[in-house]
Amino acid sequence: MPNWDKDSPQLRKNFAQVLKEIALKAELRENSTLEVVRRWQNLCLEGLGMPDAYIGAFRGERDLKNIQVRIVVWPRRGSPTS
Repeated sequence: MPNWDKDSPQLRKNFAQVLKEIALKAELRENSTLEVVRRWQNLCLEGLGMPDAYIGAFRGERDLKNIQVRIVVWPRRGSPTS
């Protein structure tokens, strides 16, 4: 089973499916809903061994109330701070 946190043929296949759905919604000029975004997340993680509690959930929901997130901003190459 592929690792959900690494690049793999399954992940690329999943992303391709999600991109098809995004393109179709854009072509039809349909608005995205929370449920649509949940579906896309489910499709992205399908077959990758991700714990079920995380799939289709957002921080603050169900088992994710205590999940911490850290965002790191890396300086761009050629910037004064790099």
